[in-house]
Amino acid sequence: MTGLENSAKIKASERQAAYASLIVHVMNDKGVTKAELFRQGVIRKCTRQDFTNRLFAGDISAAELHSILEYLEIDPIRADLAISCFADPQGYHDDSCKVVSRFTKETVLNLKAAIAACDGDFEPLRDELCVALARKTSRQIIAQHRRTVALTMQQVHENDHEFPLVASR
Repeated sequence: MTGLENSAKIKASERQAAYASLIVHVMNDKGVTKAELFRQGVIRKCTRQDFTNRLFAGDISAAELHSILEYLEIDPIRADLAISCFADPQGYHDDSCKVVSRFTKETVLNLKAAIAACDGDFEPLRDELCVALARKTSRQIIAQHRRTVALTMQQVHENDHEFPLVASR
């Protein structure tokens, strides 16, 4: 079984509730109110009147939902990853979700260009190869992170010697 098959499978209603929870959480973090969303033209008056219930019920138009995500600067790919793979809207704030989201975007752009240059059909990867590539890529990302942390720590220690603390009298 692949990691993707093993990831949480959630119903449409649960997915909607997870998106709603993420939106409400980000609104609270940013201090954005439904009145502000209305004043900025993000949502309609009828949506504003019963915003939370409509949001959790999935009774908001796709256009409004996209406008809300854009206004709140919620990355839709990262949100999808958090909800689909973590089965938790709070996974949106997880560092691994941030890394995977950025990596996914770059991979899509690079593959699109590379595939266009290929002769003939481009076949999808077998599940086993996807798992192996994901493990290898994850190890490379972790190794890069460790090198970055080590370099940062080295720079901090070097700066400690350049600017020693002087005891106050």
